[in-house]
Order: sequence, then C-alpha cells, then structure tokens
Amino acid sequence: MTEDDARRVLLVRAIEEEDAAGDLLTKQDRVAAHEAGRAALSGAGAKTGRKGDDLFLARRAEFAAGRLASRVPAIATALRATRWPRWIGWAVPLGAFLIGLTLNELASGRRLDLLAFPLIGMLAWNALVYFWMLVTLVPRSSKGGPGGLSRVLERLARLGQRGFDRATPVSRALGRFATDWSAASASLAAARSARILHLSAATFALGVVAGIYFRALGIEYRAGWESTFLGPESVHAAISLVLGPAAAVTGLVIPDVAGIAAMRWTGADSGLDSGGVNAGPWIILTTATVIGFVVIPRLVLALLAAVKTWRRRDSFTLPERDGFYFRRLLRGAHGRAGQVRVTPYAYHPDAGVREVLSALTQDALGDGTALQFDPPVDYGAEDDWLAAAEFDADDDHHLLLFTISSTPEHENHGAIASGLRDALAVKHPGTLVGAIIDESPFRERFGDNSASSARLATRGEAWDAVMGRAELASLRLDLAASDPEKAQLMEDLVTGKRHPRVIP
Repeated sequence: MTEDDARRVLLVRAIEEEDAAGDLLTKQDRVAAHEAGRAALSGAGAKTGRKGDDLFLARRAEFAAGRLASRVPAIATALRATRWPRWIGWAVPLGAFLIGLTLNELASGRRLDLLAFPLIGMLAWNALVYFWMLVTLVPRSSKGGPGGLSRVLERLARLGQRGFDRATPVSRALGRFATDWSAASASLAAARSARILHLSAATFALGVVAGIYFRALGIEYRAGWESTFLGPESVHAAISLVLGPAAAVTGLVIPDVAGIAAMRWTGADSGLDSGGVNAGPWIILTTATVIGFVVIPRLVLALLAAVKTWRRRDSFTLPERDGFYFRRLLRGAHGRAGQVRVTPYAYHPDAGVREVLSALTQDALGDGTALQFDPPVDYGAEDDWLAAAEFDADDDHHLLLFTISSTPEHENHGAIASGLRDALAVKHPGTLVGAIIDESPFRERFGDNSASSARLATRGEAWDAVMGRAELASLRLDLAASDPEKAQLMEDLVTGKRHPRVIP
C-alpha cells in the first residue's frame, strides 16, 4: 500500500488497541469502517489475495481516520506531523548551492591554491563518503535488532511522548503510533535523506565552481601552491593524481616539475608579483574534476535513492502484517470464522466446562468461532508434548487450560506456558497465546465461604506468579457458567488487551 495508507492503518491500529472502551472510535464507527473496507474490496473486481487484503485495510483505515481526525484535533495533527515535509527536498539542495556560491566571496584574496580547499577538501570528503558507502554494502548480521536510523527515530519518538498523559487512551495511542511509525518508516526516511544529501553535495560543488567563475569575471585569479613539508616533486605527483583524468579529457597539459616549482608562492602576501600563474586553465581542470568526481556520481546516487524512495513510498510494507490485529480484520472481511485451539494441562475438563468456554469464546470472537480441544497433556509430559506438537498456521489463538485446584509449579506449568509461547513465536507469530485457569473445580469442592475465598485468592496469586514468570497473559475464570462479565474478560484475553504481568 502507499505510505499515506500505511500511516493511517498504523494510527487506527494504535487507537483501536489502546481504546478498549470505544470512547474514541465507537463500535458503530468500527462497523462502518469495516463496511467501507468491504465495499472497496468488492468494488475492486480482480484484486484478490494480498493486494485485495491491503486495499481493504487501507480503505477501512481511511474511513476510521477521517472520523477520528474530525473529533480529536490531536489525531489530525499527528497525521500531518508524520508526513515528510516536501520543501526539504528542494530547500536543502538550494541552500547548499548558495553556500557554495558565496564561499569564494568570503575570501578577499585572488589565489587559487591547488593544495587547499575547496578542491582538495571537497574531493577528500567525497572520497571518504564513497569509501563508507562501499563498506556499508557488505552484509551484516541483523541479530542486533533494528538499524541505527530506526533506533534514532524511535528514541526521538519516545522523547516526544514525555509530555503525554499516559492515563488517557488518545495519549497512549498517539505515543504508540509515534513509535510504530518511526520504526516502520525508517527505511523510507533513510532513502529520502540519502537523496537529499547526495543532491545537496552535487549542488554545493556546482555552487563552488560557479562562485569561482563569477568572481573570475572581475578579478584575475592566480594559481599556485605553498607547503611547509612538500616539495615540487611531491606537489607534481599529487596534482597529476588529482587533476590527471581531467587533463586527459580536456586536453590541457599539467606542467612538469620545473613548471610546478615556478608556480610556488614566493611572497609574504597574496600580491600578483609573489608567484603563481594565470588560473584560467587550472579553473577548467578543477571544474572538470569536480564534475567528474563529485557532481555526476552524486547525481547518479541521488537518482538511485529517488527510485528507492518512490518504490518504498508506493509499495509500503506494514510491520507485523501477519499479526493478530490484521488477521482478525481480514478474517471478518472475508466472512471467515475464528479458530481457537485449547490445550488442557493436568486437567480433564468435563462437557459443561467445554460448553461454557465455547460460549465465552464465541461471545468474544463472534458466532461461528471454531473451538478445538486437544487431548489433555499429562502432568510432567510437557517436554514430550512440546517436542511432538504440530501447530496450525490458521489458529488465531492457542489457549492453555489449567485448573486452579492444582498447585502451580514453574518447572511444569510454567514450562509448558513458556515453551508454547516460544514455539509459536518462532513458527506462527500471528497466533495469540494465553492461559485460562478454571476456578470451578475448586469452588465446587470447597464451596463459597470466607475460608475458601481466602484460600482461592492465595492460590490465584501463586498462579499469577507462575504465569507472570512465563510471560504469558492469563485469566482466572469460573467456567461453571457464562455471563457478560466473563465474556468481556475473555475478549480482553483473546484480543491481546490483557498483557502478561511479568513477575521476577
């Protein structure tokens, strides 16, 4: 999708996932946005597969972002603030040209020193840039995380979040959007920056050359050299190396060692009688060298960066495109039911528990949600099960089912929780993993009194600690009956709104 489409999609995702109560984007708004996306999908005709899915996501986000921006000025501001300012693309190169043009006016002398800036310094700097670009072409391991520019942009985004009131959904959503967008658009920002910097280097060099020519119309430049350590032989070798290709192209002749020696500045000032020669031929050689070594390569690099920019801008890849949020939306767009897999551990739930869990799941994910129960995993058999288990990429959720009657242990209950989380993170990262601890067997056995309630609370804290160490989102429920409050808790778990409470 396009850059603007991706920006709106990530903004709407941040809003929807941080605004669980629907204060910013109501359920009616989400339904209307969903229908707008489906209408675009049905009107696309031949667009199917991933292209059709991206079209649905883009049009849905466009509708939702329009509603949000009309209600919350901060959201409209965030969308504008994250657009790349187009004026930078021409203002920076133009400024570089003007700086190069006026550089010669800062010097009052009439010398064209063949061993000093702007020529040698400019060529040396560009040679260093070319060398660095060649070095960075060597493939490097990506195990260290995101690239340097991504990290810089993310840190800048976090700096911008310090003034947010993290207690409000809009501030949390905008803070998350700033981080997500800075990371997602880092490669595009890098391509744009490269285009501007290469173009600016070319215009700066042109400005320097143009400034020399303009100033040479009114004064006579004298070309020469002076050095504390270098003699005529060394200077001749250096000039031949730097200006030799230009001399071959233009047909101009570089003087021999004696001629170079005669060009040495001999006076204490910059007067015309202190040495040097008329700089006309040397200005031509300098111009040809700058154009061949700086201007043309930089323009080519700027063009390549521009092509990369256009491609990334018009074919933007969403991060976490196969994650739960997008899978849920696309499943609804195509009218497909969700798929939930439940693995009981050291627990044999009866038919009543299965029916209640199925009802809660359908309340959370919609009618038609398919609930598949695995055979219970025996206590102590978690390692064998994890080694032999086969996971379905179509599973939207994989839930572990425990009973609170069991005493939780890190070596067993925690091991299967962390093992399942790690296995799916590698094999099917789009599957959301969670745990449900059923309280119904405990309540049925010990009844409902103050002593059993205190014991249940203590046991619940122990389960929270084990699941927290496993970094798995968990939910304690009495699966003896279904009610709206339990359905809301289940929805929080299966939609990722309930995060694990990590306990060291």
